[in-house]
Amino acid sequence: HNGDVWVTDGTSAGTFSLTAGLAGWDPALVARFLGSFAGTLYLQNGSSLWTTNGTPAGTIPVSGVLLDHETHLAELGSGFVYTYSDGIHGAEPWFFDGQSSQLLADLHVGPGHSYPMEYTSCGDRVYFSAQTPATPHATRRSWPRRRSRMPLSPIRHGTR
Repeated sequence: HNGDVWVTDGTSAGTFSLTAGLAGWDPALVARFLGSFAGTLYLQNGSSLWTTNGTPAGTIPVSGVLLDHETHLAELGSGFVYTYSDGIHGAEPWFFDGQSSQLLADLHVGPGHSYPMEYTSCGDRVYFSAQTPATPHATRRSWPRRRSRMPLSPIRHGTR
């Protein structure tokens, strides 16, 4: 697989690789586009998180964040929620504030995985689905600053 990231402005002269020959970028790994927040594009290369402002010089790795193979993320305030397994906890929701990461909740306590995914930002919350022993495939909402979460009520069609 060629994992270089390219950008274009719609012209031949404005089409170039952001990552070819970039120190630390592994072109043997597939690049994943994770999202754009506050004018910055977030990319995944292996377990590394990268940001770019659209120039090779502005394409840099982010320290303090390691990613799993199938990472999902969503913007929340000045940071984002993402999935990671640190070897102590399984794949769980984490929050990165631009400087450091913290585990939001160990939804499947211990080394078990809750596999959070489908993160969706809405207002000042992020919604996601996760599996726990008590509620497999439940949708949850997260408030990182308060470190709390709760299952949502089932949706009843035809009622208000």
